[in-house]
Amino acid sequence: MFLRGMLKRCVCCAAAAAVTAALFSAVQNGSELRSSAAPESENYEQRLAELDREQAELDEKLSAAESRAGAEKDKLDAVAAKLKSLKSEQSELEELSTALISEMVETDADLREVTHQLEEQENAIRGEVKNYSARLRALYLAGTGSYADIILTSEDFFDVLMRTELIKRVAGHDRETVDRMLEKLREIQAKKDEVEKKSEELKAKTQEFSERREQLEKSIAEQDSLTEKYSAELEKAGMLTDELAEQSRRIESERAEVSSKAAEATMTTTTTTTTTTPKATTTKKTSASQTESSTETTAGTTSVTKAPEETVTEAPKTTTTSATKATTTTTTTTSAPAPANDRAAKIKKVVDYALSNVGGTYVWGGASFRACDCSGLTMLAYAQIGINIPHWTVTQCQEGWAVSYSDLQPGDLVFFGGSTYSSVYHAAMYIGNGQIVHAENSNTGIVISDLARFSIYNHIAFLRRLI
Repeated sequence: MFLRGMLKRCVCCAAAAAVTAALFSAVQNGSELRSSAAPESENYEQRLAELDREQAELDEKLSAAESRAGAEKDKLDAVAAKLKSLKSEQSELEELSTALISEMVETDADLREVTHQLEEQENAIRGEVKNYSARLRALYLAGTGSYADIILTSEDFFDVLMRTELIKRVAGHDRETVDRMLEKLREIQAKKDEVEKKSEELKAKTQEFSERREQLEKSIAEQDSLTEKYSAELEKAGMLTDELAEQSRRIESERAEVSSKAAEATMTTTTTTTTTTPKATTTKKTSASQTESSTETTAGTTSVTKAPEETVTEAPKTTTTSATKATTTTTTTTSAPAPANDRAAKIKKVVDYALSNVGGTYVWGGASFRACDCSGLTMLAYAQIGINIPHWTVTQCQEGWAVSYSDLQPGDLVFFGGSTYSSVYHAAMYIGNGQIVHAENSNTGIVISDLARFSIYNHIAFLRRLI
């Protein structure tokens, strides 16, 4: 009995010691978990605060980028509107110029026709004066110096009457003929004055249109340059916005990851604290079987409360900035269409320069803008594209290569004269639609003419192409 009692007491003491050791171990482990989880949670919170600061900086940069992109877009829209207005005005001006050129061609033809009529009428008057002079000469050779002599030399009264009537008829015919011709001459001259006045008005309008065209082309070139500049700036702003958006996505991804780990750390700390809190127990000295049962239960509880330690690697700090909202602006810029080819661009430049001289003064031997002769005009026009031709029609008509009348194209040169190079006396430039631009003479100046009508009085000798 004594031995059995001693054995029971030893078992109870051992069980109590085991329970105490288990409880102490559980409390110590829980303390360690709490102490290790707390720094991890603080690290996560610190990183989240850093990410929030980076996000705030990124928001400011994004706002500035969006403002810049908006400003560049507004500039680009304003330039596009201005460019549209200029091109519309240019299109209207071209239509007016086309109509003006047609009117000028008709006026030039009318002027040439009335000049020809005037010359014919003057020649007719000269013919009548010549006939009258011939009659007077015949009277002088016949020994009669005047109509009075003719009457005084009459044989009888009837002869006097006949001669008087003849003199009256001849004198009346001469007077009527001369009067009629003079009246016709005055009519033609009045028409010529009217046509010349109209021609001068058209030349002034042509010069005005030419100057306006140059201003429009310059303005359009400036707007095209601004379009290119603002498009580049807008593209840079868009690229910056895209870069900020990418940075924003990286920060959001990292923040989600850190937030998840912080939540896990918080849950682990809470679970550890809960499971390692010992419950208060009332110890009763009962039988050995009850003590053993209590000891096993307590030990079992202690064994399951210890959570496995988790190693958390802190995410590296990010120094880049980005934005939470990203706006990508896509801008489509329509540039002015390029010429079909280099040749078309050169021809246009040559013809446009020649037309810009219309209304200028014919200056024999001149080679200045709006002050030149026929070969000077063609020489200056081709100099605009780097083609140098001599300032003489006789040698100009040998430049380039020959083309046929049916194959004439804008920019081709038309020479007038005989069948040899040395007989060429005039040069003009074909501008299309059967029309030529040329420095005609000191009376008309630099004009646009209908080639077919002009060639009625001026023989086409050679047709040459230089481009």
